[in-house]
Amino acid sequence: MVFVERTCREVSPGNTPANGDEPEPAHPLCHYAQRPAWVLLGPPGAGKTVAFETEAKRSGACYVTARDFLALNDPAWRDKMLFIDGLDEVRAGSQDGRTPLDAIRTKLDALGRPPFRLSCREADWFGANDHKRLAAVYGDGEVVELRLDPLTREDIRALLADRGEDPEAFLLATDQAGLSSLLTTPQGIELLVKAVASGGWPSSRLQTFDLACRQLVQEHNEEHRNAEKSARVATADLLDAAGKLCAITLLSGWDAVTTAYDPAGNDVLLQDVPGSRETLHAALCTGLFTFTAPRATPIHRHIAEFLAAKYLAELIERGLPPGRVMALMTGWDGGVVSGLRGLCGWLAAHSRKLRPHCIDRDPMATLLYGDVKGFAVDEKRHLVERIKQLAMHDPWCLNNRFELMIRWGDLATPDALPIFQDLLCTLAHDEAGQRLAIAVLLALREGAVAEFPAKLLMDVARDEERWPETRELSVGAFVRQHPNGGSAMRQLRTLLDDIADGKVSDPSNGLTGVLLSHLYPKHLPPRELWRYLRQPHPTYIGSYGLFWGIDLFELSTDAQLGEVLDSLTARLKPGGSAYRETHSRVLSKLLERRSDLDPKRL
Repeated sequence: MVFVERTCREVSPGNTPANGDEPEPAHPLCHYAQRPAWVLLGPPGAGKTVAFETEAKRSGACYVTARDFLALNDPAWRDKMLFIDGLDEVRAGSQDGRTPLDAIRTKLDALGRPPFRLSCREADWFGANDHKRLAAVYGDGEVVELRLDPLTREDIRALLADRGEDPEAFLLATDQAGLSSLLTTPQGIELLVKAVASGGWPSSRLQTFDLACRQLVQEHNEEHRNAEKSARVATADLLDAAGKLCAITLLSGWDAVTTAYDPAGNDVLLQDVPGSRETLHAALCTGLFTFTAPRATPIHRHIAEFLAAKYLAELIERGLPPGRVMALMTGWDGGVVSGLRGLCGWLAAHSRKLRPHCIDRDPMATLLYGDVKGFAVDEKRHLVERIKQLAMHDPWCLNNRFELMIRWGDLATPDALPIFQDLLCTLAHDEAGQRLAIAVLLALREGAVAEFPAKLLMDVARDEERWPETRELSVGAFVRQHPNGGSAMRQLRTLLDDIADGKVSDPSNGLTGVLLSHLYPKHLPPRELWRYLRQPHPTYIGSYGLFWGIDLFELSTDAQLGEVLDSLTARLKPGGSAYRETHSRVLSKLLERRSDLDPKRL
C-alpha cells in the first residue's frame, strides 16, 4: 500500500486565524519529533491511527490505544515515547468527559512523564481546558496541539492509483457528482471507491456509506477461515446483525465482540447477544470487522457508528421509543456523551423520529458526524438555529474549520438558502457572529449553486468590521453562487478598484489576493496587474502572498508572463512605483522562471 506523508498545522488554544493573523504553516508530523508532548486532532476517518502507527514505528516509540494504556501496565512503556491513540473513544460512556484525560495524566505522571503523543477527534477535544490540564503535568509551553491537514490533491491521486483507479477520471466523476468532500480523508476515499464498485456513483454521504458497507459485507476476510459462512446469509441479515453488534459495543462502551468467555475481559460475549448465532458469527467474519479469534472489532469506529445508527433507527420505526435511545446516549448533564457523538450524528441521518432530539441535544454532532443533506427545510432551520444558540454561549464550537467546510456545504441546498440569507442578515460583529458568518459563507462556497443574493455577499466583503477571513470567504461564496455572470465579475473588479483607490480598507491584503486569483487573467489583463501590487502586511501573507508567489505563474501562459514583465518595466522607472522594493522581489521571482519563457519576451 502506498504511503502518503501527512502534514499538520499547529493550533493555538482558544485562537484561530480568523482574526487576521497569519495561519500556521504546514509541517510533516516528524517536524515535531523533538517536542516532548503533542496532541493530534482531526475528524473521523482522517487517518490519525495510521499516522500514529507510522510515526511510532519510524521513531522506535510505543504505539498503544488509549483504552489499553489505561487498562494495562506494560513495562516497555517506561522511558519510551508513547503514541496514545483515541482519547475520544475512552471518553465514551464516561459521565464526566474529563475523567479519561485525568486518568491518562495520572498514568503519564506515574511513568515518569515520558514524551507522548495523543490523538483525538477534534470535535471531542475540550480545547483550552484539555490543553491546560496536560500542561499542568508537562509545563507551560510544552504541549502542542496539531490539526491533521486534509489530503492534498496529489495525495488523493496517489491513493486512488494505489486502489487501481484512474485518478483523473475518478476525480472528474467525483466533482461532477458533488462528492469531492469525501476524498479529503483516507477513509472517505476507501468508502467511495468501494461504493462505486458496488453500486455506481452515490448521491450522498449516507448512500456512500450504505453502498460501501454492502460491499464490505460480501468480502471474504483472509485473516480467518470462516468467511464462507457469510455466503449462506442474506446481505440484509448480515448488515442487521452487524448493526446490532456495533450498537451493543458502542452503547456499552466496550471495544469488541468475543466468542470466548473471559472473566477479566471487557468485551461483548457473542453468546449473550440475542439472535441467530450463525448469522451473528457470519457478520463478524465479513469485511466489516477485523476478526482475530476470539475477538472481533469493527474495521473503523465511523463504520460502527453508521451501522449501529441504522439498526437502532429500524428498531425505532418498529416501535422502540426514541427517548429510550437518547437516554442511553446522554450523560448526567443531559448532553450526548463524547464517545457517542458520532452515533448521534448518524442517528439523526437515519431516523426522522429521532432527528429533532439529536438536533436539540447535540447540534454540532448532528452536523459533523452524519449526513444533513437530506434533511427537510424545517429541520435544517431548526439545526441552524440550535447551532446559533450554541455559538452564542460557546464560539469555540465553530472553530473546527476542516469539518465545517465540508458539512456546512451539505446544508446549503437550493431550498434551504433562505435560511442562510436570514442568518447572514442578522448576525452581529461579535466573536460568535463572526464565526457563524464564516460557517454560513463556507456553506455557500461549498454547497449547491442557487444564485444567493449578490448584494448581500458584496456587502459582507465590503464590511470593514468583519474579520478578514469572513470578507475573503464572501468573495469565494459570491463566485460559487454566480459562476458564469459577466455582471458578477464586473462587481468583483469594482471592489478590487475600490480597494486600490482607498475607498475600501483591506489592511491584510487578503481580500485583494482572493480577488486577483478570481479575476486574473480573464477579467484582469496582465498589463494592468501591477496596479494592484500593494505593500505586504508585516505578519499576514495568506491569499495575497500565494497569488504573487504561486497563482500568478500557474494562471499565466508564457506570453502573459512576458506581458507582465513588459508592463513592469515602466513602473520601475524613477518615481514610477510606490513600492519599488516589493516590485523588485516579484520581478526576481518572475526572472527565476525565465528558462520557462520564450527568450524573445525577455
